[in-house]
Amino acid sequence: TFKRTHIDPNELFNQFFNINIGGGMNPFTSRMNININGININSFSDRNNASANANANCIMRSSSVSIINGQRVEKITETIAKPNDSVKDHAPKMVSMTIPNEFIGSVIGPGGKVIQEMQKDTDTTIVIEEEGEVGIIEILGVNQEKIDAAIEKINNITFKPVVGETYNVTVIKVLDFGAVVEFVPGNEILLHISEVSWERIEKVTDKINIGDTFDVKYFGIDPKTRKPKVSRKALLQRPERSKKSDQK
Repeated sequence: TFKRTHIDPNELFNQFFNINIGGGMNPFTSRMNININGININSFSDRNNASANANANCIMRSSSVSIINGQRVEKITETIAKPNDSVKDHAPKMVSMTIPNEFIGSVIGPGGKVIQEMQKDTDTTIVIEEEGEVGIIEILGVNQEKIDAAIEKINNITFKPVVGETYNVTVIKVLDFGAVVEFVPGNEILLHISEVSWERIEKVTDKINIGDTFDVKYFGIDPKTRKPKVSRKALLQRPERSKKSDQK
C-alpha cells in the first residue's frame, strides 16, 4: 500500500501528477486521488468507475513510481508474497511504543539524565512526544538486542503493580523492620516483617536474606500506613491454631 507517491512531471505527458493510493489489495476498498494541474479527481471504487478496474502495478524507482495500466496489484506478490518479519542485522531500525503520560518525566529524568544514560548504555536514539494522555516513544538503533534493552529499561520505569496480582520479587536490602524487595530493576517496595510469615519472627533474616526470590501479593495502598503493601505470608498456608490458643 502506497500512502503517497510523487510522479516525475516529465514522466507522464509532462503533467504534474500527485497521486494517493490506499486500501491495499482489496479492489472494493482501494482508493486513488489524482491531482492534475490543480484539478482534483477523486476516485473511484470498482463499483462506480470502470477505470478503477485496472489496478496499478507499481514499480518503485529512486525518485518516482511508474504505473502500468491493466496490471493488477497482485503482481507485487510475485516478487514478495508478504512483508519480512525482520530486517537485516546491520539495517537501521525504529520501534515505537506508548506509555502513560504520568511516566514521561520519569523516563526523561532530571535535566534529561535518565534518557541520556539510557541512550548511552543501549547505543540508541530515543525520542519522546506527549500526545493527549500518552507519551509516544520512538527508539532508533541498529542492534536489535540493544533496542530491546532500551525497551526493557523503559518498561521497568513504567512498571505499575496491579492490586490483587502476584509478583516474583528479589530481596535487595534487609532492615530491622522488614526487607526491601524489587519487582523489576529500579522499582522496589517494602515488605514489612509482619508480612514475611505467619509465625512471629524476631529478625527478618530468620526467614529471608538478600538475593532470595519469592512471590508476594500486592494489596495496593494500606489504609493504615497509607503506603503500598505487599505480603509474602498471604500466599503461604496459614497454620492451624494450637489447642492452647483455642482454649484461651
